[in-house]
Amino acid sequence: MGIGFLLSQPFAQHALLAAGLVAVSGGLISPFVVTRGMAFAVHGTAELAFTGAAAGLLVAGNPVLGALAGSLVVAALIATLGARPRERASAIGAILSSGLGIGFLLLENGIFFFGLSVAHGMPLFLELGALVDLLALFVLALALIRRVQKMHASITTDYLQSLNDL
Repeated sequence: MGIGFLLSQPFAQHALLAAGLVAVSGGLISPFVVTRGMAFAVHGTAELAFTGAAAGLLVAGNPVLGALAGSLVVAALIATLGARPRERASAIGAILSSGLGIGFLLLENGIFFFGLSVAHGMPLFLELGALVDLLALFVLALALIRRVQKMHASITTDYLQSLNDL
């Protein structure tokens, strides 16, 4: 079992083809992303495809369409909440952390419903307790992120620029 055996497998061939396509498309798109200063937005959109995939898997059983829909929703949120360049990074940070929390919440719900469907006599209070803990953690994290976003939304760099000019 050498490298030749591995490369003869269809999954390995598909993985290499996908990696090549991602590398070529990333090389073509990345100069535009960097020159427009949108690297953080692209990063957030790509990471929040996970949330869409979890929602798509939980709701419709199709994580690919869920990831596409999640990415489009995040792009629309970034476009509306981060309209001004000064506020874009804090808006993306809030969207990214909230979206990842929602993704883990959806994943926990998926695990809960799967366990409920497999083991008919599962102790519900254990899973409900974990779900309530996760929901409370999500709400606390969202409140903390909102507070940090309010603090940093009013910071101006004019004073720092005047010090730099000296």
